[in-house]
Amino acid sequence: MKRFLIVISLVLLIVGMAGSASAVMFNGHDYQVISYLHQSWDNATADMIADLGSDYHLATITSAAEQAFIVSLISGGEYWLGGYQMPISEPMPEAGWWWVNGEGQFWNNGSTGMYTNWNGGEPNDAYGAGSEQHLAMWGSNWKWNDEGNLNNITGYIAEKDSIPEPAGLIFLGIGIAGFARFGRKRFNNR
Repeated sequence: MKRFLIVISLVLLIVGMAGSASAVMFNGHDYQVISYLHQSWDNATADMIADLGSDYHLATITSAAEQAFIVSLISGGEYWLGGYQMPISEPMPEAGWWWVNGEGQFWNNGSTGMYTNWNGGEPNDAYGAGSEQHLAMWGSNWKWNDEGNLNNITGYIAEKDSIPEPAGLIFLGIGIAGFARFGRKRFNNR
């Protein structure tokens, strides 16, 4: 019976501590790098929600430390991030850049006072006015690029707040309580 309780306690403890298997935590957020070749920003967003859940969004980078952390997760290519230009028909490439999670506008005609990491000459609507309305990160220097739906993307970076789910907290608590009870009984039986 004691072995059974130990095994059950271990299982509940592990389930309670487990988050997403491939998520990496930084500064209160979980991040996942998803390989999703040649897909548009909209397709990447739909894929992320279908596979990871609606609590994820494309990554929003608001500091140099967060930028460096995300860069440490990737090795090459171009990845979608959670920035977009609004309105979609905006003819000026440097106007109206927003984060998908509601953190606000991060770029408007040169500045908003928020962290940015644009590559030189970006944003630029390289294929004509209003042609690039989504944010990507690319190259050996991992700078930002305004990008259109050209399907030259390696994947996307997904992010969510890493607040433990209630079920996970319950399992964690039960597992810890099981170990505490087992330890107290074992100690008292000596």
